[in-house]
Amino acid sequence: MTLATVFGSLALGAIVGFLAKPIDGVIIGLLCACLSELLQLSYRSRRSSDLYAMSRRIDWLPGVLEELVGVASELATKGRSEILVGELREYLEALLLQAQDLERGVIVRSSSNFSDLMGETRRCQEKIEAVTNVTSERIRRGTSWWHRPQGREYWKQNVALLQGGGRTITRVFVIDRLDAHTKDIMTEQHKAGVDVRFILSKDLHSEFQINLAIWDGGVAWRASMSALGTIIENQLLLEPTDVRRVKRVYETCLAESEVFHPDIAVEEDVSSLSAPETANAPTPKDAQAIENAATKPSEKE
Repeated sequence: MTLATVFGSLALGAIVGFLAKPIDGVIIGLLCACLSELLQLSYRSRRSSDLYAMSRRIDWLPGVLEELVGVASELATKGRSEILVGELREYLEALLLQAQDLERGVIVRSSSNFSDLMGETRRCQEKIEAVTNVTSERIRRGTSWWHRPQGREYWKQNVALLQGGGRTITRVFVIDRLDAHTKDIMTEQHKAGVDVRFILSKDLHSEFQINLAIWDGGVAWRASMSALGTIIENQLLLEPTDVRRVKRVYETCLAESEVFHPDIAVEEDVSSLSAPETANAPTPKDAQAIENAATKPSEKE
């Protein structure tokens, strides 16, 4: 029983005492103090009971919470470094944020963790609908995501899915230009059975230029991109509302795209177009001869 509770209750008893004998007011105040403390104890007990009941719904949770509280208590009571206590708090706060993401039906992974992308592809039963953003420069240098180990592994799973029969993949490529290098990677997927579409990035609003995949219309993956177009976070979305948002982006890209075919003409390389002009340009020796001729006095002069 706290002093504040006792004094508050005694004050209440004193007020009542005006209407009764002095000794009765003190007794009433003490009774009020006891009643207040019992109510607070009941509230704390009920809250603890509710927390315990909630944790019991998951078999492994009570044990984990008990160990976690034990570690936190040991760090605090043994006078350990404030750095360690502060680090533990940061870990727990980060864990809480991740748990809240899970509550919203979102699984967040690091930029290098594509386990959900791989896993959902293996579990796919009917179709994959996807949008991928690529630039001709990265493909030409062999540094696009499709050339990296994760991209090649994902592509192998795509091929296995198509070879299994009864499942389809539709993929929209958002590209900056259709050159020979970009065409090669699109041709590879077209020949494997992917329904390949493409759209130029300049013809598509930036809000739709994201990497995404949807499996069987019920689970979606979306990459959170930086201003430089690199992946900074992978998100697996399980909430129907979030899946519908991703589906809207996909449908917009699909509606604006063109069907790819290996016979389609590619854009000419600007450097190759300027080569003939460079070859016909006068050499420094020719330029000097022309300058001498222009400055030489004529016979009439």
